[in-house]
Amino acid sequence: MTETSICGESKSESKVILVSCSGMCVHGQVSREAVHNVIYEKVLGKTNWVCPTAIPLNIGWQINRLKNAKAIVAVPGCPVHCDVKLLQAAGFAPTVIVDAHEVCHFAPDSMELTDISVEERKNLVNKLAEAIEQAVIKLS
Repeated sequence: MTETSICGESKSESKVILVSCSGMCVHGQVSREAVHNVIYEKVLGKTNWVCPTAIPLNIGWQINRLKNAKAIVAVPGCPVHCDVKLLQAAGFAPTVIVDAHEVCHFAPDSMELTDISVEERKNLVNKLAEAIEQAVIKLS
């Protein structure tokens, strides 16, 4: 079986690669949405991302993104830092960690998506996206 890229992968480009939380709780949802905001709205053409679950599965074209990365920015949602641990287990070190939990000052820690309004979530996403954007600009 041949592995294919379904996300328009360009293996020759060296970009800042973003790795977000997978989004299990509100922290992760904010992380994931902020990363997409940065990629598709804030710094077009300078970044790309990998799915965190592709890392331990050794999905070739996504691992190639990491290998060819200009830099790697991890955006963990909570203090567990699953995305950082997945990167490290695969032999990659994040250049920068932009911790959603710290940037957004989540309280209480156990918030679920239903615990906050849509407007509050959007504000948190925008705040985190700005922090990620600043990190990307410094690395570009």
